[in-house]
Amino acid sequence: MPMKLVRLFLSLALTLLSAASLRAGEDGPLRFDSPAHDFGTIREQDGRVSHTFRFVNTGDSPAVITAVETSCGCTVADFSKRPVMPGQSGEITITYDPENRPGVFTRDVDVYTADRRRAARLRIEGSVEPRPRSIEETYPVDAGAGLRLTATFIPFSYVSHGMPKQSYIGCINTSDKPVRLAVKIVKGSGLMSVVAPARLEPGQRAEIGFIYSVAEGSDIYRTAGDAAEISVDGQRLKTRISTDAIIVGNYDPEAAFPAPQAHVSKNNANFGTVKRSSGVRRIPVKIANNGGEPLRIDGFETQGAVSLSLRRGTIVDSGEDLSFDIILRPSAAQYGFLSQRIRLFTNDPVRPMRQIHVTAAIED
Repeated sequence: MPMKLVRLFLSLALTLLSAASLRAGEDGPLRFDSPAHDFGTIREQDGRVSHTFRFVNTGDSPAVITAVETSCGCTVADFSKRPVMPGQSGEITITYDPENRPGVFTRDVDVYTADRRRAARLRIEGSVEPRPRSIEETYPVDAGAGLRLTATFIPFSYVSHGMPKQSYIGCINTSDKPVRLAVKIVKGSGLMSVVAPARLEPGQRAEIGFIYSVAEGSDIYRTAGDAAEISVDGQRLKTRISTDAIIVGNYDPEAAFPAPQAHVSKNNANFGTVKRSSGVRRIPVKIANNGGEPLRIDGFETQGAVSLSLRRGTIVDSGEDLSFDIILRPSAAQYGFLSQRIRLFTNDPVRPMRQIHVTAAIED
């Protein structure tokens, strides 16, 4: 089928689904003049906007609206819980707050009556024209020496082998003279590189780029954390930029069956109170493959007194599971409360990493 026809078919399907959603409750007694309202383009600086949806009770008994649930805290509803008699009309006013929400918006609002059944689904939509931002709002971090930043931390989430991932932090020179800028990694994973402008003119805006890159076929499966130091005109600033990432073989949130699918039987493993002089303790865990292709154990992260009876490269066939132990060596732990996270890395493309929280109370 030509791609143009595919797009047309999908667009029509989405339109029909949306219309069906808004017709929810048509068999009920509440009849709205219109279940949707388009605010068009509104300006953020003008504040909240409201629209009143009017309805008629076409049933033969009083209707009481008990709840109007919105899909976002930016949207609130005002309505009366007084009974609306047959043939009489009522109103629901929906207010949308555009503050810090530039761009296109769509919000659904569900109307429930006394029987807790959804009587209608309303919808508001529109587009917010952002208000002008001050330098301090756009670049909230004062790094020093006239340099301001948009942030000091970048969470990269999953980074796949052979697929470099880049993110940026904005910067601006608020001083009245040109400055020399230098950014270098001072603590890290060895997987991060940084690209920054060497010079910023007064008032100039720019971006500092951070790139995680792991070679295809690498055997690195772990979390990564990096820190970058900033210098202006050779002066090292106190402000640092930090990043973190989860290094996996493959990440595809849209992957579907028959891809491998990992399921871990425990998210928490509590050893309870354990004497430091006691022997090794174990808690059994299973990892199952609920997908249609073989699941591979790519790696795991443990630390200190906690380890696993698991080998990298182990395969779990479709529909099968694998038993292993979480191992605690109390003699290698510090006294007091132990709290650690085990991270398992697999070739499950949707959720390549799973975590197990391990706790224990180590006493003499």
